[in-house]
Amino acid sequence: MAWHNLTYACGHEGREQILGPVNNRAWIAERSAAGLCPDCYKESQNKRREEENCKAAEAAAKQGLKNLVGTSKQIAYAETCRQKLLKRIEQYITDESKHSRLHRYGLYQENISAANEFLHQQTSAGWWIDNREETVLDVLLKAASATNNSEREG
Repeated sequence: MAWHNLTYACGHEGREQILGPVNNRAWIAERSAAGLCPDCYKESQNKRREEENCKAAEAAAKQGLKNLVGTSKQIAYAETCRQKLLKRIEQYITDESKHSRLHRYGLYQENISAANEFLHQQTSAGWWIDNREETVLDVLLKAASATNNSEREG
């Protein structure tokens, strides 16, 4: 392991510990220096996330979705998660080749419509964050199950 003084692409200078075989360290150092310094990288990531969250919030307002409930950071992130998940669901539902799979799990047009309505009424920021990486089928099944449970209780 060796320490290298680097001048990053953003113009800042820094020092990085380079690990690995000795003959690869110069190449690794060059690659590190070709990018942004850690502070500038973090700042650019935060800016990108903020822009993405603003776009998602604008899209939610245009779609007439309900406001999310949670902390301000949760809401900002959940808006993006919600938009991405709703888009994936819409693409999945409109893909004719997926219909047999939906039917295999008992999801027919009326169930899907009810599940979709449930999703559009979901206001918990935490729910959208927790389910952001679920498969479309799993989300639809959860939503359909929640809809069926609320119908039984009502």
